[in-house]
This record gives sequence, structure tokens and C-alpha cells, in this order.
Amino acid sequence: MSLSWKAKRKGDVYCAPACGRGCTYEEYMRAKTEATMVARELGPHWRPYVWENQNWYWDVRSGDFRATRRGLWHWHVQLEHDEPVIAPTVYAGVFLLVQQLRVQKRQLTRDLKRATLLLRTTHDI
Repeated sequence: MSLSWKAKRKGDVYCAPACGRGCTYEEYMRAKTEATMVARELGPHWRPYVWENQNWYWDVRSGDFRATRRGLWHWHVQLEHDEPVIAPTVYAGVFLLVQQLRVQKRQLTRDLKRATLLLRTTHDI
């Protein structure tokens, strides 16, 4: 039988049996509040996510994009399944990083379509 990753509250402790660190309800609320505030600040299409793994963590997501703050001034912004872009920035900078990733995604999609078309025409696929 495997241990559950569903957090359970016992007094000040809010932790999943599979974690076992003894994460606190205060840590959970801090992560939840920060994620909610950042999502609200970034706009209506951003949603907060909170999870536990030896502590409580959070990020905000919009479509294929995820962003989370690391320390006071650094953000990780990534397109799902890609390496994160790490940059010193503030909220406005997150929008710029997301825009850069969207442009890269469009370029990669166009390149893939061209390559597929080229393969079809030259190899009768």
C-alpha cells in the first residue's frame, strides 16, 4: 500500500503522509496567498497552483505558461515541457518573458509545418 499525497491537517501540521516532513498549515497558507496574489496581479487568465513536496510550493499558470518567483527578484517562466527562462524581473518582466516564449513557440510551429510539408512533397509521405 502506498502512502497518500493528500495533505491532512492535525493542529498546526498540514502535511501528506507520503511527505512526512511535518509541513505546517502556516506554510500552506503563505504559499496559497502568495500564488493567489501573483495570479490576480498578472491578470484574469492566470491561475494559482499550490503543491507539497517536503514543503509547500506554488506557481501561476496561463495556458502553456508557468511562472514562479525564486527569491525576491528572480522568476522562472517556462512554456510547458521546455526549460525555464530565468531572469531578474518584476511582474511586468514576466509578461515580456511570456511574449518571448510565445514568439518562439509560433516560430517553432511554423518551422515544423514547413519541414513536414517539405518531407511530404519530397518523399510522398
